[in-house]
Amino acid sequence: GALSYAVARSLYPESVYSEWLTRRGERISHGTDENVLARLRVVEAYDRTPQTLRAEQPVEGVLETLQQNPQLTFPVLGPDGKLGGILSLDDVKRAMRENGAVAEGPIGAMARPVQDTLSPDDTLLAALRRLRAQDAVLLPVIEPTTGRMLGVIGRKEIFSAYERALP
Repeated sequence: GALSYAVARSLYPESVYSEWLTRRGERISHGTDENVLARLRVVEAYDRTPQTLRAEQPVEGVLETLQQNPQLTFPVLGPDGKLGGILSLDDVKRAMRENGAVAEGPIGAMARPVQDTLSPDDTLLAALRRLRAQDAVLLPVIEPTTGRMLGVIGRKEIFSAYERALP
């Protein structure tokens, strides 16, 4: 509880985003960071055009896409266009190691279930905390009423929105 927090703060006085700002030559207090992030919404920051994969695509057909794309994690969409899972290049490499060959079959069979999603109305502070809790590179942004995926958000999008919000 309080003791572990005190030890963590003495060992790591900077939060993830404070550390990022310090590296950029800015020194802003932890409380200010949180206030700004709590004021901003996912809708202001998320990537509306992420690279996605279709569940029915064959694995061998997307290896090149996965290797050449700077995006590290890919939403996998089912035939209905709904989010069916998440796939990373690491997932494919792991499957290839386990199978001892190029994995075969559809991408959908390799995709991991989605652990968490965000809505456009969630705060960026909540988004950052949930990314950290899931140890995720990005989280899908879902339209709450239709369940349709609108895009994705990761640390890069959060910090860009944070920077834009600073005076």
